[in-house]
Amino acid sequence: MLSSPRSNLLSSPQASSIRQLDQKAEPTVRDLILLAVKIPDLTAKHHHNPDAKRKGLKPAPSVEPLLVDHQTSLDLASSPFAMADGLNEARAMRVMEIMNDFRTLQIHINSLITRSEANPPDQESYYLDGYVVLRQCAAESQAVLAGHFNPGNLGLQSGSIPETEVQKASLQRIILDASTRRFQAHKIYLRGSAAMRWVQSRAQLLRGEKPGAKHANGLRAIDQRLRQELSEITDDHVHRDLRNADRRKGYWLDEDPVLERMLGWIRMQR
Repeated sequence: MLSSPRSNLLSSPQASSIRQLDQKAEPTVRDLILLAVKIPDLTAKHHHNPDAKRKGLKPAPSVEPLLVDHQTSLDLASSPFAMADGLNEARAMRVMEIMNDFRTLQIHINSLITRSEANPPDQESYYLDGYVVLRQCAAESQAVLAGHFNPGNLGLQSGSIPETEVQKASLQRIILDASTRRFQAHKIYLRGSAAMRWVQSRAQLLRGEKPGAKHANGLRAIDQRLRQELSEITDDHVHRDLRNADRRKGYWLDEDPVLERMLGWIRMQR
């Protein structure tokens, strides 16, 4: 299970806002609405770092939240003191939970794509499957980070609308956007982890030698294993993986978007 390190890479204004929210026991609804969903770039500054340490991969299935000493979204949803329809504070906390997972995933994606072994050792290896996947993961991660939050039409009628209803619609839209980014990041991480296992398996087989006839069967098996792992990382698998992890943590999931809604949101943002 992934840990949640507090990375020094988080230095942008958005990251500063996140850290400020981390320090609050119970962030307000306004805090979450004003906080941009876009997370700072964790990869560009340290990409292709030759001093990156070689680390063994941790299991990929789920992420742990950064906040541990506070109420969960389910606690707030069940509170008799909740505001408006009883759920705005729960929605605000749910945004924090999802964004913490997203930030953790980006930190771990960064740790994968900046390792020295993520780069092919020679030109002949450049187009081998595992290295291609790692480059795809780096590009996709940057694309998710670069996307701005565009709430679009919240579906509210014009006229006098209570602030709590505006907050409700805004938070629901942020939950959709944040959930979609987390879904994309988790899929990127799973694919990157599979590719890094491919890299490490090749290194163990070759032991510094150039690929030759004696390695052919072993390399073929490694390639087949990578393709099998990638084929199993479907949208359904990624969504189910995250959903199960959320349930284990006891989160409030009543307004989390279904897979089809997230895929539709991705298409709309293109």
